[in-house]
Amino acid sequence: MVYNTAIFDLDDTLVYAPQEFEHSWTKKCLQEFTGKPFTNEQIGDYLKKPIADREKFLRQIGFTNRQQYLDMWLTSDAIAKYVEAMGVFTDATVLKDLKRQGIQLGLVTAGHIGRVSKQVRKLELVFGEQVFDAVVNIHGTSYPSKPEPIALHDCMLQLNANPENSVYVGNSLEKDVEMARRAGVSPVLIDRNAQTNFNSNPIVVNDLRKVMELIR
Repeated sequence: MVYNTAIFDLDDTLVYAPQEFEHSWTKKCLQEFTGKPFTNEQIGDYLKKPIADREKFLRQIGFTNRQQYLDMWLTSDAIAKYVEAMGVFTDATVLKDLKRQGIQLGLVTAGHIGRVSKQVRKLELVFGEQVFDAVVNIHGTSYPSKPEPIALHDCMLQLNANPENSVYVGNSLEKDVEMARRAGVSPVLIDRNAQTNFNSNPIVVNDLRKVMELIR
């Protein structure tokens, strides 16, 4: 298969929150919402949970859903502090390599609308150039949540890309991989603790730079 378009998820795929920041801010939000203390061990256990288990836990302590928690977590003050502390994965340099190869780059994310533009600007400052040819943000819009594929379809429309010549790279089986499948796009799961397997379904890479091997 010849690929000419690579579309990425953002959080925990290209960028990450430093552990100490995520830990302290999570503790602050949970304690403010419930009015109850949480130990560092409890916060650590929560942050180790898969996304689906985190949402289950949040419902158990009174949140309507995970989005309610994220809206509380991502106040303007938190956004500024998050972006300042935000790390860029070293293998995200693949974006520059792909761009030099003439590959179209897109971004489809459900990140907080007030945060994503600042994250993209930070990526551009790190790489010294505009990175993405199209950015579609699901949060705060009429787009249905992942894994519904409408946002991914819209990104491809902006890029004038065909699904069969596109890959979508993300870190979540339930949301990113499933969205790609529903859109008819080749899914690539980034799992930095796994072994790369180009023959699996979905394709698994443990380093984003290995996407270059897939594209070539």
